[in-house]
Amino acid sequence: SGGGGGNGGNGGIVQVTNNANITTWGNNSQGILAQTIGGGGGDGGSNFGLFASGGSGSLGGNGGPANVVTVGVTNSGAIVTHGQDSNGILAQSIGGGGGNGGNSGGLVSLGGDGASTTNGGIVEVTNTAAGSISTDGKQSAGIFAQSVGGGGGNGGTSGGLFSAGGKGGAGGNGARVTVINAGDIETGKNGAGSVNSAGIFAQSVGGGGGNGGGAFSGGIGFSVAIGGAGGSGGTSGAVEVLRDANDTAYSIITHGDQSDAVFAQSIGGGGGNGGFSVSGAVGVLALAMGGAAGNASDGNIVTVETAGSLTTYGQGSRGIFAQSIGGTGGNGGAAIAVAVNATGTFAAAIGIGGDGGAGGASKLVTVSSLSDISTAGSNAGGIVAQSVGGGGGNGGYSIGGAIGGAVGIAVNIGGKGAGGGYGADVIVGSSGSIHTKGNNSTGILAQSVGGGGGNGGFTISAALGGGAASVGLGGAGADGSNAGN
Repeated sequence: SGGGGGNGGNGGIVQVTNNANITTWGNNSQGILAQTIGGGGGDGGSNFGLFASGGSGSLGGNGGPANVVTVGVTNSGAIVTHGQDSNGILAQSIGGGGGNGGNSGGLVSLGGDGASTTNGGIVEVTNTAAGSISTDGKQSAGIFAQSVGGGGGNGGTSGGLFSAGGKGGAGGNGARVTVINAGDIETGKNGAGSVNSAGIFAQSVGGGGGNGGGAFSGGIGFSVAIGGAGGSGGTSGAVEVLRDANDTAYSIITHGDQSDAVFAQSIGGGGGNGGFSVSGAVGVLALAMGGAAGNASDGNIVTVETAGSLTTYGQGSRGIFAQSIGGTGGNGGAAIAVAVNATGTFAAAIGIGGDGGAGGASKLVTVSSLSDISTAGSNAGGIVAQSVGGGGGNGGYSIGGAIGGAVGIAVNIGGKGAGGGYGADVIVGSSGSIHTKGNNSTGILAQSVGGGGGNGGFTISAALGGGAASVGLGGAGADGSNAGN
């Protein structure tokens, strides 16, 4: 078999305390950059022979130790950045991605499994009443705080008389992200072109599951191909944007388009797709089975508490945007099977599509605003709070054909779709004024949405012979899920 890859190294702990003035002028020049990133896992080696097995991928490194604050920043100084891609504070923890499984080829062939991966660490940022942040350029948030789980490795592909794709690895978890703000923030001072420059951007993201490996099979007499299963997604952490203990009033102003004053989001990791399968035989039997998809994981709780004033001028720039989203389930793998035995008596082709993965649920979203909120652009709501369940994955399709001298039989079954995730409750409290100028700009939008169910896989089935039969059964679709209050 192929050798396994090496593990990625772990990130450490980063702590920054600033009491001074900081000014940067160039592009890609953060005021404060505090970041820890786990190393990616190595890929498994490929292997080709009579009996061949690809090596498994290896773990990525953690984005820092578990259950402690991995990245912490406290600012009490004045931070000014003038270039693009230059956040005032960038605090980030990222888990390393899992290694991919190795490929294989032989009479009997097994693709290597992708590695499950590691988690992002806890991120905390505090901008005190003595701190202030100003940015000029595009993609330059005042505070950008993020925790991201690593993505699972993909399974290896296989080819042979009997072949099975490797499994995808599970995604890592995002961790808690907390921002406490009491200081003034102004972003995108160059104007509307300074897009994607939120005042505060706080996000936790679960890593996506790896895709299952594909399988190809061909032979004389018979052939079997089985796609690998997709990996599950990682959960996301809670996201909090909070006032300080004294409810200190502050001002957040954004000038660019798509630049919310406060953006807080928790997204569960999506499931990996099942591996496809293709089987072709000059003989009596061709069997193909698509891999099952991975389930998605849940989003987490989102809490936003603000004070003072929030002002945005750009298009699509909301005062407060708070959202929890369940991950989307992976799609089942497709199956294609063809058997030809025109001079013999019997040929059968059987194809079974893989089932889709379930969508993840969202969690409670709570907004407590003491702020006066003003937005000037279109599609710029004052407060937008949403809890959205993830959609279920679709079942894999199945296509098959058989030609037999006397009897040809083709049986194809589509994979089942998977159910969507639940939407959770949304709670909004606002005691300040809200003023919106543009079109499609609701004062307060509070919304809970259940995830849609996945579609069943379709089938195409055909057979020829002195006695021929073909059966095609489409996969069942799945129900959507309920919303909260």
